[in-house]
Formats: sequence, structure tokens, C-alpha cells
Amino acid sequence: QKATSEISITISTLQQETVGIQEHSSHMSTLATESSVYMDELSSALETFNSMANQSAYDAELINKIFLVSMSKIDNIVMKSKAYSCILESGIKDKIEDYKSCKFSSWKESEGLSSFGHTKAYQALDKPHKKLHDYIMTNMQYIKEGTVFLPENTEDIIQNFKDMETASEELFTLLDEMIHE
Repeated sequence: QKATSEISITISTLQQETVGIQEHSSHMSTLATESSVYMDELSSALETFNSMANQSAYDAELINKIFLVSMSKIDNIVMKSKAYSCILESGIKDKIEDYKSCKFSSWKESEGLSSFGHTKAYQALDKPHKKLHDYIMTNMQYIKEGTVFLPENTEDIIQNFKDMETASEELFTLLDEMIHE
């Protein structure tokens, strides 16, 4: 009977330990499930963050391209303004460079090339850029010759400025196209 009692105590102890192990196992299973949910939430948050970071990088690159193009447009506007001022004042105060030495050409061969050299529009920039300068230089010749205010030159000067503006519009269109290519 003593052996039966000891066996009964041992079985009872084992049952209690088994219940404890089951409770502990159940608690571990709950923790594992909760951890899995938290890991899924973390993974989802990281994916959202990554997507937003990629979008931010894309937006920053687009803003940089717009900035670069805008700066080159401003340089051309300043040059055209100088050309108009020279005619109105019948004198060349600020040097207007030829199309290969102006700020736009410098930009085109450095920042422009590295940012947009792969685009089709970039490859087409020279033609309208050269035309723009040619029309300006033709009008500057009237100043150098002192014939800017002769009535017979008025129509040519006005037409050169119109053609200069057309070339400038072509150039600006290409610059805008570069941003999105």
C-alpha cells in the first residue's frame, strides 16, 4: 500500500507539472501569436516607410531637375533682357556671349549633361539655342554699326526679336521635356 500511495503521489505530481507545462506552453503560444502580429505590423510599417522613402527620393530628383531647368531658363531670360536693353539704349553695356560660351552652354556641358544627357530633348537643345544667339547677334551688329535707329532696319530688328522669342520657346519646350524623359 505504501508503494501505491507513492505512485499516486508521483502521478499526481506529474499531472500538476503537466498542467503547469500546458499552461506555460499555452502562454508561450499566445506570446508567439502576439509577436507574429507585431512582426507583421512592423513589416507593414517598414514597407510603407520604404515606399514613402522611394517616393520622396523620386520627388526630390524631380524637384532637382525642375530647379536645374529653371536656372537655365533664367539665364536665357537674362540674356534676352540684355539684348532688348542694348537695342533700347543703343549700346552694348554687358557682353553677350556667343552660344558656345554663354552660361547656358556651360550648364549644358556640365550639370545639364550629367542630369539630362541621356534624354532625346537634350540632344536637340543646340539648334534652338544657336538660333536664339544668332538673332541676338544679328541685332547687336546694328548697334555696332550705329544703324540701330535707321527706319530701314526697324522691321528686321523686330523680326529678329520675334524669331529670338520663337527659338527661346522651342528651347524652353525642350528643357521641360527633358524633365519628364
